[in-house]
Amino acid sequence: MRRFGIIFTVALGICMSGQWCAAEQIYVTDDLKVTFRSGPGTENRIIKMISSGQPVEVLETQEDWSRIQLPGGTGNTDEGWVLSRYLINRQPWKMQTATLLQKNSRLSNQVVTLRENLVEMKRLKDELSVKVAETTSALSELDTSYQELRRGSAQYLKLKKSLADTLSKMNQVENEFALLSEAYKKIKYSERNIWFATGAGILIFGLLIGIMLGKREKRRAQKYY
Repeated sequence: MRRFGIIFTVALGICMSGQWCAAEQIYVTDDLKVTFRSGPGTENRIIKMISSGQPVEVLETQEDWSRIQLPGGTGNTDEGWVLSRYLINRQPWKMQTATLLQKNSRLSNQVVTLRENLVEMKRLKDELSVKVAETTSALSELDTSYQELRRGSAQYLKLKKSLADTLSKMNQVENEFALLSEAYKKIKYSERNIWFATGAGILIFGLLIGIMLGKREKRRAQKYY
C-alpha cells in the first residue's frame, strides 16, 4: 500500500510539473440491470432482472425497498420489490439520449431541407434580381421615351398654336384681300365711268367749240359780202 502511494505521488508530481501524463478517458454506463425480488430484502428470491428505463408503478415503500408493479401485470410475478435507490422520477440518460438523438436527426433533416430551401430562395432571388434589373432598364427607357414624348408634345402644341395663329392671320388677310379686291373693282369701275364721262364731256365740249367756231366764221363771211 505504501509502495502504491509512492508511485501515485510520483506520477502526480510529474503531471503537476508539466511533464506528459497520459490518461484514458472512460464513461460510466447507464445500462443497469435491477433485481426484481419476491420481498423487501436481499435474502428474498430474485424473480427476474429489470432493465434500465423500464417504467413501473410504485404500490408501497418499506424503508429502502419499494413494491412495484410492471405495466400490464396480472399475476404475482408482475409484482415485486426493488431497492428504492434504483427508482428515479426522470427518464434514464440512455432514453433521454435516444430521444435527443431522434430530435437531432429530425433537426438535421430540417437543416438539410432549410439549406435546400435557402439554395432555391437564393436562385429565385437571383432571378428576381435579374428581372428587377431588366424592369428598371425598361422603365428607364420608358421614362426617356415619355420625356421625349412630352417634349414632342410641347413642340407639337407650339406648332399647333403657331399654325392656328397663321391660319387666323391668313383668314384675316384673305378677308382684307377680298375687301381690297372689291374696293379695287369699285375703283376701276368708277375710274372707267369717269374716263367715259370725261371722254364724252370732251367730245361734247369739242362739238360745242366747233359749232361756236363755225358760227363765228359764218358771221365773218357775211360781213365781207
